[in-house]
Amino acid sequence: DKTLGTPGGVASATVRLMLCVGFLSSVLSSTAVVAAMIPAVVAWARRIDISPGRMLMPLSFGAQLGGSCTLIGSSHCLIAKDRTKAVYGEQAMGMFDLLPIGVSLLLTLIVASILFSCLLPQPPLAPDAGGEGGADAAEAGAEQYAAVFVVEAGGALCGKALSETGIERLPGVSAVHKQHPTEPRLDAGEELWVACTGAG
Repeated sequence: DKTLGTPGGVASATVRLMLCVGFLSSVLSSTAVVAAMIPAVVAWARRIDISPGRMLMPLSFGAQLGGSCTLIGSSHCLIAKDRTKAVYGEQAMGMFDLLPIGVSLLLTLIVASILFSCLLPQPPLAPDAGGEGGADAAEAGAEQYAAVFVVEAGGALCGKALSETGIERLPGVSAVHKQHPTEPRLDAGEELWVACTGAG
């Protein structure tokens, strides 16, 4: 919260969030960064009077592209290193060889996120269905938790849209974010990140 500060609007908040998350994801697992940041981002967004729903997609995108800046940032970078040996020989891909491309993509996506932020969901900052155990409790300083779930193949959630699962309406749940936000339905093996209070 102290690192992100108090931005003056959605554009400033998006820049701060994506740069911060991108840096963390360049040296840590992007999945772990998103899971750890969801409760903090939700609380921060409520404090600066911005709907948390407008911050979760930039959080996910920033983490994914931040992981593309270094060799250890994401598993697909390590796979690319092995595949390039077949084309370029034994000359190994360096730790920061991907940095120029990764930073360029991250900056481009930051600009795109600001330009298209008006298309993101803007639900009102109101208590959820959990009453005293929901958003009110979160704003009153209730302890927040982050949970990561994996969609099971053939399970009840597989193939459904996030809005059809009802997770967002459960008591104490303040935010739900899927691993692949551009895909309308949940796929087998996809991760769901849920921010909730102790009542959730």
